Amino acid sequence: MKNSINKGKIFPMMSEALGFYEIPSERHKKYKSITSSIFQKAPQEHIRSPNKEKNPLYHVCNRADQNIFKQYPELNELEQDLKELSLNYIHITGYICDEVVITDAWLNLGKKNATLGDHNHLNSFLSGTYYINFDPNKHSLLSFYNDRLIKGMTRSPSFSLPRRNDLNTMFNTEKIDINSTEGQVLIWKSHLIHGYQIPNPTDNRLTLSFNIMPKVCTDGHIYSFTIES
Repeated sequence: MKNSINKGKIFPMMSEALGFYEIPSERHKKYKSITSSIFQKAPQEHIRSPNKEKNPLYHVCNRADQNIFKQYPELNELEQDLKELSLNYIHITGYICDEVVITDAWLNLGKKNATLGDHNHLNSFLSGTYYINFDPNKHSLLSFYNDRLIKGMTRSPSFSLPRRNDLNTMFNTEKIDINSTEGQVLIWKSHLIHGYQIPNPTDNRLTLSFNIMPKVCTDGHIYSFTIES
């Protein structure tokens, strides 16, 4: 009888980091009150809805020339908190950075049946979501997608094999649903594909999205540039 050679080991290599952070309760209550008020008073030029008849998802300050922290200075304290959390993410994942710039930031209000198509964020190093009004039992969960397995999102050449239904692994999973809670901030590398395809079951799914760049982008030796805030 021949000895089996089927005794190899599989280990994850160069996995992606998803940061989970909590805004202190009293501070979150203040931010929730301010952002809710902003949605009520925002002028029309700050509001965008790609197709409100088919998808009731509304954004405030989601255009290229807008940033909610610049338009609404009452959110300055929140801006500083998100910068601090982003620096922590960079440091604990093993990199050096002294200062970051929030290049984009906007509010998202998902009403009943709203969806968010799969996408990533261009021209950005880190991205994040702050859950302002959110109940995981009532609102759609954010999902992250494996770009190596999603058709149309892979780099050529790409190949496909049938998926084993009896074996779920981190290597054949197409998406991961994130069971977040209100007051939580998620931070990830901006190239990761995310969204929610299950229509939001109820109203008022309120989040704040943001993009982060290091103020000084450098390899530490020769190549560098500086981001102006």
